Amino acid sequence: MTTPHARFLQAQLNKWPSAANQYSQLTGVLTRTIQVDDVPVMVQFNPGRTASTTANIDPKAIQARPCFLCDANRPAEQLSMALPGTPTFKLLVNPYPVLPQHYTLTGPHLPQALQPYLTDFLLLAQQLDDCVVFYNGPRCGASAPDHLHFQAGSKGQIPLPSTVKTWQSTHSHVIHQETDLTISRLHGLLRSGWLLQGNNRERLTTGITTLMELLNTNQPRSGKEPMVNLLGWFEDGQWQLLLFPRKAHRPTCYSASNENQRLISPASVEMGGLLVATRPEDFHNLTAEDVQTIFNEVAWSDEDVASLTPSLPPAPSPLSEETSSPDRQQEPTLDVGIVSGVMIEVNFPAPFTLTGRPFQAGQETPTPLTSTITGAHKLSHQAGFILFDDQPFRTLRFDPLEPGAVFELDHVRIGIGFHWERTEKQVFEGSLLMLTDQTSLTAVNRINLEAYLTSVISSEMSANASAALLKAHAVISRSWLLAQLQQKGKPTGTAEGMVDNATTRIRWYDREDHDRYDVCADDHCQRYQGLTRATNPTVRQAIEATRGVVLQAEGAICDARFSKSCGGHLEAFQYCWEDSPKTYLIGKPDWMDTTATPCPDLRQEAAAREWILGNPPAFCRTNDPAILTQVLNHYDQETPDFYRWTVRYTTEALSELVSRRSGIDFGTILDMIPLERGTSGRLVQLKIVGSKQSRIIGKELEIRRTLSESHLYSAAFVVEKTPDGFLLHGAGWGHGVGLCQIGAAVMGEQGYDYQTILAHYYPNTNLTTLYT
Repeated sequence: MTTPHARFLQAQLNKWPSAANQYSQLTGVLTRTIQVDDVPVMVQFNPGRTASTTANIDPKAIQARPCFLCDANRPAEQLSMALPGTPTFKLLVNPYPVLPQHYTLTGPHLPQALQPYLTDFLLLAQQLDDCVVFYNGPRCGASAPDHLHFQAGSKGQIPLPSTVKTWQSTHSHVIHQETDLTISRLHGLLRSGWLLQGNNRERLTTGITTLMELLNTNQPRSGKEPMVNLLGWFEDGQWQLLLFPRKAHRPTCYSASNENQRLISPASVEMGGLLVATRPEDFHNLTAEDVQTIFNEVAWSDEDVASLTPSLPPAPSPLSEETSSPDRQQEPTLDVGIVSGVMIEVNFPAPFTLTGRPFQAGQETPTPLTSTITGAHKLSHQAGFILFDDQPFRTLRFDPLEPGAVFELDHVRIGIGFHWERTEKQVFEGSLLMLTDQTSLTAVNRINLEAYLTSVISSEMSANASAALLKAHAVISRSWLLAQLQQKGKPTGTAEGMVDNATTRIRWYDREDHDRYDVCADDHCQRYQGLTRATNPTVRQAIEATRGVVLQAEGAICDARFSKSCGGHLEAFQYCWEDSPKTYLIGKPDWMDTTATPCPDLRQEAAAREWILGNPPAFCRTNDPAILTQVLNHYDQETPDFYRWTVRYTTEALSELVSRRSGIDFGTILDMIPLERGTSGRLVQLKIVGSKQSRIIGKELEIRRTLSESHLYSAAFVVEKTPDGFLLHGAGWGHGVGLCQIGAAVMGEQGYDYQTILAHYYPNTNLTTLYT
């Protein structure tokens, strides 16, 4: 055994006697083969699998028992091994094996689901290439449907995967074929499904997704995924997948009350041709007729599967030399809203061309006014018009006459709604558009995307940051922006799941489309402050080195979120925004070696309290001024206690604050009770108990806004009641989803390159160049 996971298995067995005993018994396990027509089915007598075979997956039973896959509930001997390239999952030795190597690949404590993690599944099959990786859906053999996981086991032990070359020509029919993907329908194997083969991960993912959606259409399950088992392995440079649709969890013989009872509970291994019997009577008495009946009752028939005709979207065509050449790639131009007000002051140190159509006698002149201007000017709002040099306009445009010319805007407000809100003068390149509505003027900067990024990177952090950090941030800022622009004008669906009634207020706040420009200049979108801080050539070098590069996941540009400090653990997207998990925005510790330093399940209140009140090691746990000044501008450095912090309130002050910020009259605040936490320990739901009424509030930003004059540093806090009020002990600064800016700065200083930084904070992604 030479693979890392095989060595890990041996190390575990050396220190875990009960597991070692189970693996020892497996070497002498009884097996027999039952021939059903021309299809052989192997039966294994394995009493050690009784707990799995008889698992009660009733929702009440699951809720009543501790999750045996969560770190806090596993045996002390059961360690985990990190899996490079798939940090969502970690490898555990399965203590009740069916196969000589048998692993459980655990993800976060989320309901079992396949489609969001198809990329992980394929990467795991490639990484564990001496194993078959398999997925048991809810009610399809998963004894822990409340905890995301796959399994993996030795190749050559499960009949169908190990003999595919033998039966493929006689028991499958090709229904879709392209360069990188072949899909075949199974027939004559007692249970039907599909065989997918290919070397393109994205096309395989598309194939499985298409089949799953087709199954959903034909067997809708109220928003749940269709019942399936999936087995996959990597061999000879390509993936091979067996997808079996299911129509029942267990056969009727499982619950029979007489001698006809057979405790066979089919999961992926059984669908692959290896039936596990935990009782001797089942092992010895199982007949070919029993096997046929079991598959007939739980699996789809050949006719069922043949009735479905998958239609895959076409594979993307490779770019021709013509379309991929630099002169054909268009760098986007953005309109960035900078400042609004009834009067805006602007200065043009160098000549700009003014273009606009003044109104005369209530009519816009047909010929635009064009002139060259320099110096300081004041533009004011009057009755819905822009008043400039005593002439009214609806819009004005100012374009630089020479490359590199800039304009200056006074009194630009930054940090709106945050604890460091203020105004300052800012300098911009590109064009200036002046817009108006019924109440105010708005100054908009029209600028090329790469020039915009130069400012964003410098505005989000100091321009003297390491090259690796600057490059990483260039990629994620570019990715986030382009992802938002692709969604512009499309319905967000964010209202679904929000609640606001007499007992509960659950809200979240995401970017909303701006009507008259693409993005704003403040933290609502990305912090953009012109050339004011973009003075270091290292920033421009980082932008140029990553020009056009974005993060992608499953062919789509990533919505690459980031925050100042995760507090030691990243948060998952769905705990802060809509309940739609993203495979690349997951909860995970902010360090590399999770095997040597495991992390508790911070969704559990006791673990979260200990974590937040402690000072655990993490990339973002640093007080090094040289590192912090890379990430924190001078106003950000006014917050020195970003990793662990404490806020004190008297009862009177808190009661007034919460009432004013929420608009709810709680009376005197008596208590604050955590109800739900995310993967980083951030509160998702908090119950505020008042003398007049109580209310559950969430998600994280709603909690932060309610408990602070602007925004509480983060929702990762625990409450301590004092004689005169409350102490909030907290961790981190911001929502904690995606890149942790301070953690990434530390990684850069420790020598990690930008690709590794991005892989750490955005697993399951790849880098793609959109334009050059």
